[in-house]
Amino acid sequence: EAAALQNAEKTRSRRDAAALTVQKHREQLTTSRQSLRDLETRLHVLEDTHGAEAARQLAHSTAAQNAQAVSLQLTATRAALAELAPDALSADLARFTRALQLQETHRRGAENQRLIARDRLTLDGSSDPSADLSHAQARRQSSQERYASDLRRAKAIEKLHLLFSSCREAIDQSLVQPLADRIAIYLQCVFGPGTAVRVNLSDSGIAGIELLRPGFPAFPFANLSGGAKEQVAAATRLAMAEILAADHNGCLPILFDDAFAYADRDRVAALQRMLDLAARRGLQIILLTCTPSDYSALGAHEVRL
Repeated sequence: EAAALQNAEKTRSRRDAAALTVQKHREQLTTSRQSLRDLETRLHVLEDTHGAEAARQLAHSTAAQNAQAVSLQLTATRAALAELAPDALSADLARFTRALQLQETHRRGAENQRLIARDRLTLDGSSDPSADLSHAQARRQSSQERYASDLRRAKAIEKLHLLFSSCREAIDQSLVQPLADRIAIYLQCVFGPGTAVRVNLSDSGIAGIELLRPGFPAFPFANLSGGAKEQVAAATRLAMAEILAADHNGCLPILFDDAFAYADRDRVAALQRMLDLAARRGLQIILLTCTPSDYSALGAHEVRL
């Protein structure tokens, strides 16, 4: 009987616990139903506000087409603006402004001289308006001729500057693009296919390097992380060595002294692919490291010091 009472007490406890659980589930069910009704209400409100699904899809498609058209127009506008060479136009405007100011100074000086001469003629009692008009017309014609000559010279200089700039840019690109292509080949081993490199030029030479990856904006070298800087620098050294190797029977040694201190193990594995590619392209890779285990998969001859 005592055992039965104990079992009955346990059963009642489990029943009470089960009843509490059922009550909680009922409360959760009530809350979920209320949430469902609220969501359905919000859905109806959104549909009433923004229209049916077909109308929304049509509006989205129209907006996407408009965005694409605007993007194409923006690209064309930027290309047209680049062809106008705004930097050269700004310099020409400053030069023409200086020339106009100088001519204005000359004009004021001539006007002062005319007034002085007129006063002198008036005092002498020998003023001749016809002669003054003839002299003024002659000066006007001379000024117009000088202006036309200066304008022709300015246009000729502008055209020469544009031709020189375009030829210089083409020459610089023809010299720099092979280097950028070689750097991109090595960086694709680390950052994946589609990786490209853009070499920026300035009047003094190479201004910087930018890393281009599909789906990402261009990253200047200064904005890269420590590991990425090491990898881009290594790819640049390999590309330069490959270009210089053309004058040395296609082979040059290149030394890396723990040059990848900021790279993790996964990136080091990708770096080994880049170093192996350089070796297959004719370079002799000498890698000094305090952690030879990181480069065990390189498959190179190891010398321990």
